[in-house]
Amino acid sequence: MCERYLSGSLEQHPAPASGSAAGLSMQNRPESGGKKISAIKRILIVQNLITSKNLLRQKLKYLGFLVESASTGSEALCMYKERGAGYYSAIITDAQLPEKSGYDLALQIRKYEKSNGGYLPIIAMSKSEFSEENIYSKKMGITLQIDKDADVSVLRAAFDKINIQK
Repeated sequence: MCERYLSGSLEQHPAPASGSAAGLSMQNRPESGGKKISAIKRILIVQNLITSKNLLRQKLKYLGFLVESASTGSEALCMYKERGAGYYSAIITDAQLPEKSGYDLALQIRKYEKSNGGYLPIIAMSKSEFSEENIYSKKMGITLQIDKDADVSVLRAAFDKINIQK
């Protein structure tokens, strides 16, 4: 079962004779059902290794993207389905996740898209540079494959290639 996510707002109001006051309101985010398309460039990272996830998050934030993350393919699929088509601009997934590989995740997303519409670019990160794996990636629904140790310039080029600019 997918978790419900929270949304809300933070407001600051001038308070007479005492400076200012802030208010925070939170509520459950309603499921979008694929209807809402966001102009915000939000990337979903799927990576089980905390250090790798944090490093990739820093690179993507440097490029100006908002970043959310999942530790498993199942968690990522659940987040994608709950948030709906158009919420994420792309997914960057480790190709070799322990429970459900990035390739399996891509297949399940493509199957979901056939039934519900939409298209989400999926970038797989792997250590392999073999052309056989790149062919396999395309068959599994991967949009683009890059090296796991990609620097900021490689990530920028990858997003340019799939027409996602911040």
